[in-house]
Amino acid sequence: MLDNDAIHPFSQADQIIIELDNSIPIWQNFIQKMNKLKKTQLITQFFKIVKQILILRKQFLNLNLIEEKLLVRKNLVELLTKINQIMGNSEQFRTDNQNLATEENQNIFQLCQIYQRSQTEKLQSKPKEELNHILLKFESAQIPVKENFELYFSLFNLSTNKMISEDFGVFLSDEGTLISHRLQTIFLDLDSNDTQDLYLVCQFIRKGPLVFKEKKVKVKSMKEIPFYRRPFGFSFLQITSNILNQCLKNLTSFTLDVYTFAIDALFPDALKLILNNDPRIEKKPQNIKISLRVLTQQMMLENPENESIVKTNNMRLPRIIFPTSNFNNIFITTINGDFPSCKSKNILIKTTVRQEKGQVIQNCIFAGNGLSSMNEFSSLVYYHKANPQFNETFRVNMSFEQFSKAHIFFELFNCVGNPKTPDKKFAYGFLYFNEKEKILQQGNHKITLYKFHQKTDPKVYLKPQLLLKEKVLQKDELTINFNICSTIIPQNTILMNFFNWRLLYADNPRKLNDLIHLIKNMERDDYFPFIGRILDNLFQVLHQHGKDCASEIFKAFIFLVSPPMDIQQEEFYPIIEDYLNSRMKTISKEQEYFNSLHGYFVECLRQNFQLLQNSEDPSFNRSAMKGLGFAVQFIVFSMTHELKTKNEQNEIQETLKNDRNSLSQLMDDLFASFLIMEPQWVIGAQTFALKNCYSVFVELDKLFDIYQICKFINQLFQNIGSGRGTLDAAKISLLNDISKGILMETAKKRKATIPLLFQHIQKIMYLGQSELEKSTEIIYNILNSIEAYKYKTDTFSTYSGALELTKLPQLLIKAIRHNLAEIQAHENEGQDEKTNENKSPNQDKNEDNLEEEDHFIYSRKDLQIRLVSIFLSFFQRLKPTEVQQFLAIYSKNEMRQANLLIDVFQILKHIITESTVLPSWEIMELQYYSITLKIARQFTSVLQRCFQDIRIYRDLWSEYFNLLSLLIQTPKLQIEALSQDNLIDLFQRFGDMRFEIAHIIQKNWDLLNPEKIQLISSISTNILSLILLEKSFFQSVSLDIYFSMIEIEFDKTGEFKTIEFHTLSVLDDVIENGAYPKFEARFFTEMSKKFAQNIKLKEKGFQFLETMKRIISKISLIKKFQANPEFEDERLELIAELVEYLRNQKQYLMILRYLHMAYNLNISKNNYLEAGFSLNDYSELLDWDSQKQLPEEFEFPAESFEKRKERVLKLSIDSFEKAQNWEKAVELTRKLKDFYEKINYDFNSYCLTLSKEIEYISQIPTPGRTFPKYFRIGFYGKGFEDEKYFNCKNKEYIYRADHFDLLSGFVEKLQEKYPSTQITSKDPTQEIIDSDGKYIQVAAINPVFLEEIEGNENIFDEEIPDFISNYRKNSNIQVFLHSTPFRKNDTKSENEFKDLWLKKVYLYPKEKLPTFRRRVEVIKKLVVETTPIETAIISIEKKNQEINEANKLYSKMSQQQTSPFSMLLQGVINAAVNGGVMNYKEAFLYDNYIHENPSHASFLIKLKNALRKQLNILEKGLKIHEKLVTVQTKPLHLKLSKSLMKLKRLLLPYLSSKDEF
Repeated sequence: MLDNDAIHPFSQADQIIIELDNSIPIWQNFIQKMNKLKKTQLITQFFKIVKQILILRKQFLNLNLIEEKLLVRKNLVELLTKINQIMGNSEQFRTDNQNLATEENQNIFQLCQIYQRSQTEKLQSKPKEELNHILLKFESAQIPVKENFELYFSLFNLSTNKMISEDFGVFLSDEGTLISHRLQTIFLDLDSNDTQDLYLVCQFIRKGPLVFKEKKVKVKSMKEIPFYRRPFGFSFLQITSNILNQCLKNLTSFTLDVYTFAIDALFPDALKLILNNDPRIEKKPQNIKISLRVLTQQMMLENPENESIVKTNNMRLPRIIFPTSNFNNIFITTINGDFPSCKSKNILIKTTVRQEKGQVIQNCIFAGNGLSSMNEFSSLVYYHKANPQFNETFRVNMSFEQFSKAHIFFELFNCVGNPKTPDKKFAYGFLYFNEKEKILQQGNHKITLYKFHQKTDPKVYLKPQLLLKEKVLQKDELTINFNICSTIIPQNTILMNFFNWRLLYADNPRKLNDLIHLIKNMERDDYFPFIGRILDNLFQVLHQHGKDCASEIFKAFIFLVSPPMDIQQEEFYPIIEDYLNSRMKTISKEQEYFNSLHGYFVECLRQNFQLLQNSEDPSFNRSAMKGLGFAVQFIVFSMTHELKTKNEQNEIQETLKNDRNSLSQLMDDLFASFLIMEPQWVIGAQTFALKNCYSVFVELDKLFDIYQICKFINQLFQNIGSGRGTLDAAKISLLNDISKGILMETAKKRKATIPLLFQHIQKIMYLGQSELEKSTEIIYNILNSIEAYKYKTDTFSTYSGALELTKLPQLLIKAIRHNLAEIQAHENEGQDEKTNENKSPNQDKNEDNLEEEDHFIYSRKDLQIRLVSIFLSFFQRLKPTEVQQFLAIYSKNEMRQANLLIDVFQILKHIITESTVLPSWEIMELQYYSITLKIARQFTSVLQRCFQDIRIYRDLWSEYFNLLSLLIQTPKLQIEALSQDNLIDLFQRFGDMRFEIAHIIQKNWDLLNPEKIQLISSISTNILSLILLEKSFFQSVSLDIYFSMIEIEFDKTGEFKTIEFHTLSVLDDVIENGAYPKFEARFFTEMSKKFAQNIKLKEKGFQFLETMKRIISKISLIKKFQANPEFEDERLELIAELVEYLRNQKQYLMILRYLHMAYNLNISKNNYLEAGFSLNDYSELLDWDSQKQLPEEFEFPAESFEKRKERVLKLSIDSFEKAQNWEKAVELTRKLKDFYEKINYDFNSYCLTLSKEIEYISQIPTPGRTFPKYFRIGFYGKGFEDEKYFNCKNKEYIYRADHFDLLSGFVEKLQEKYPSTQITSKDPTQEIIDSDGKYIQVAAINPVFLEEIEGNENIFDEEIPDFISNYRKNSNIQVFLHSTPFRKNDTKSENEFKDLWLKKVYLYPKEKLPTFRRRVEVIKKLVVETTPIETAIISIEKKNQEINEANKLYSKMSQQQTSPFSMLLQGVINAAVNGGVMNYKEAFLYDNYIHENPSHASFLIKLKNALRKQLNILEKGLKIHEKLVTVQTKPLHLKLSKSLMKLKRLLLPYLSSKDEF
């Protein structure tokens, strides 16, 4: 258990301490719960963190230094976050100063910003903060041998094999004590490339004898022995990303191992050899200890102590260099050499930097950072190595003047290490930094070495004539690397000459122009470090030579202010600001050259604008437009610079007036350039200019008042117009910049700027996603900018921008709806694609497209949250006393006011119900609800006072009550369901809003006049739903208002059908959500009491309750089967029963709901035919009434009867089209046509529907059209008594199958649905019927006409096309036929036709097929037995029909594949010839048949007619066949012709029309 005594009263009420102390009771409750659950390990972890928190809390309260408190505070926040994660609490969000973000310390704007920042970090991995610097602190070192040591630390990139930084040196004595006083450094200016494969390396250099133990030489003292710098050892640390992250938080200690080498030559490649475990490397027991800390640029600025720490330079310039930056480092690296002329091979190189006459420049060399300067640098000495690899770098610092005349001098010595024998100098070499105006280039250089001898003049190399006589050591070579990192010394000859222009070209403007022209062609690295100096010199030349050089100077200026490829425009602004600020600090006579700048630059810009269309140099014009912002910035700088040099007020005013006129003319020319529409490159130039216009207006703000600037902006937008592509995008970016910049920083500026912003964003807000996002940001910025003064000193009516602000809600409402529509359209499209993917599972998914879709949805939802936050914040700031003022300013028309309020309430409903809006953060979500309640509360009195006439303002009141009803039912407001302690704490702060909401609902309902009957249909559903809330008060409010509605409707109409309908709607939802038991206990009990007490309503009321119970039982069954997707047939049958019951109860509106449910169910199973019939029945229940309203239903919105009927007809037509039931589609299109022509007068829709009708009609006669198949299914056995089988025991059903379903496939589906079931094709015996098992009888059936049963032979005229007769046969089917052949005699006759009977079973379904369900129960059966002769007639007529259809099909074809036709003819003719006819003769066509069977006379005639007809059809078929035969099939055709002739000879004598009867 936590000890409360550990928390002493804190001296300072810091927010983090308050949060911590408030958390203690919550922690205690959590530990108690975990103890009960025996979570021992978790409790131990929890206590460990709590202990750390309490220690830090105590430290925090005792600390005084702000820096220390901030560090402890940061650690506390991290630990609190861990605690919350362990407790499983919801995510907590914090402000910039790490306080817990709450509704008390943050407004809705700030909460939205915090939330979206966190969501963005989650969605995309947060980029690491750019690494800038690394702090190294040397702690200690263990020295392996007793000699003086130099330790050189540097940063090394293994992948590039390059040193990133120069060395930082630490010197140790032979006793291991520190000689150096500077023990820490900061390695500067690292970027992400530097940190790839990064190592900190430390080189050990011993200073001592050539060989460690000098035994051969006798000396009095060790001091007599010459000391050299000798390679000894190596240490390193790989700086991984984990180490960088660790060091970013704290100063971290590391221990580095020390390695030594068997031979000196291994020293340069030490790191690679160690990493490769080279056996020649030895790991020593000693080590060194260091600490590292990663520092960002911000951290460098925040801690003043960093200023005193020595800085170790990067060996390259930073990517971004400010003009005031001062870099001047020359790095010389001795790479390697080969010296065969040196016999002892112990090579020492001494390097000095000398002046032109050979004098050594004093103290300009640094062996490493943190070390003292020196005159001479001595290299390492490698023992007995004639080709040493040095890789040693030292730094040289000198002035520009020294550099231009200096050179570097190398002296090479042969070291013997003997005090009696001095080291012998054997060679020398040199290298000029700037020779004959050619500057030494960066990179490696081979040094020419000359032999040294005693008589050599030390300065002979300075005299070219004498140097020619010196001996060059051809085989000896020395390689060095020259690397200059300077903003003082250029390496480019053009710049060297330009910086010396006064000496070279002061009086020659032509040559100056040529030189300036060359600047534009320079490379980035040549000019970028010197931008400040170049600009100074350009402006000085302009001041001296004026117009003679103005054009070239302006072009060079444009080149310089165009950011290089690797620098963004936003990064380049501070560079120019740095230059201007540094020059503005002192206004002196030396800077007089700035004063004349603006005159020339204005003229150059104006000329550029005026010649834009006919330019000879489009490339420069584009660049000038791109650099427009900087150009104007320098112009204004020049003007203000000049003004500051003036003393007289009159002179200042006159100068200012001239400056303004000059700038106005410049703006006129600029804006006029936007009227140019061609050539194409001009549009690009204009886009660049427009992107720079904000910085232009910012500069103009220094000389003009805000109204003139707004006039400039309007003029600009007027000239641009709209529909200009990239210009439109740049235009809205400009508006966005204006909304958050200095043009909005004061009340006066806002007064002018806000109307301008509103005016223009309304024109471009809905052009696209980007425009909507930017417009939202602009509105966001407007509200933020006025927050400081609006509603604090002004009232809404006195605020000067009130009129503009009243437009804001409508603007936001439109934006929210527009964005929501985009989200829903995209999600629907995604759902369709998902459905298609399910149909084609093998289709590859494009991951990039998926990511793009996810990003689209995320960005849209993110935008929606911003829009909603702005919307809410507007009303959050609105005071109750200002509501009426707000509406009055918005409009004087009350209906317009009402429509606005309707829109407001609808958006509020959207906010509290749509997942696209609600953030996953409780505080912000509760803030949404709290503000929604506040808005409803504020508008209540206005509604009662100004909008009481419900006949006029019915929709307004409906939206109002529905908003409150939905708000009170919001799940997050149901405190009873909360379990987490932190959430309960949140609600204690907000309070239970539901009580206030319930009071508002009841009070306003009671205050309304009797006309509130008009609200029943729109609000009763939501009001009744309140009964499900847990508190009895809410239930009482719900039922009181509900019963009041019943009384009102009964008084008005004598019944309460409307209430019944909406009650059923609620019941349906209640059963769906599993809340019916709770609802039943409250609703029926309380309503029974109320009806019992009301004599007038008692009888009707109890009938109503009874009806509700019956309907509920049916709805419950539907919901029960809904849990089993495979029982779609049963569900649809239940829906059909419920629809029939509701029809009897005349609850037609309720029927719509269940027909809609049937439609959705069928669509989900791709049963398009049934889906079409579902909505066809739906549409027949509606009339074309535009006044009567229907509520929202599933995916259908609330709308009029007329709109709903039109909607469902379109959907029904679409379903019939997919089902290829063209005739039904035509029937419904004609209904729509009549509506558009005679009622709606919408002739565009009429034309579209007509074209659809024509399309469907053209499909009707399509050859080969098929129709659905039908099967009869019988369920037998007691096993089907189970309710889950819908009590289908001993029942028969007709099933509609798919067009191409086979009986075998259909049986398989049945076996999957009804496992452990036996399938049979025979009629069930009584034994099967009475058995406990499950038996299913399946048989294929066909639709027949009722007229056929009644014996009508001529149902259709023979002239009617088959496609018509087939459709009629397969629509509105009232009876089906199942035929089974059988024999009455046990003994089979020799002639199969003689005793072949047919059992015909006619099945009558409960309703006509097809309908909105695939399964319909059989309610009647008729069994008919046909005699053998009748059976024969049926068989022949069936075959005749088949041949006839084939004849019609193939008569329309040219020579194509005729094989099926040939096979059909061959099968009939050959079968007849080979016995069929003789069988008929023997069975029916012999002389005595009619005497034996006198009742069969009519049948015999039919038989003969059928056979005669068959011969005619066959003959016709062969004629058609003859036209189609090919050479290959001709023999078959001839054979068939002969066979038919033979058949006719055999058959015709028996088909004579002369009969005895």
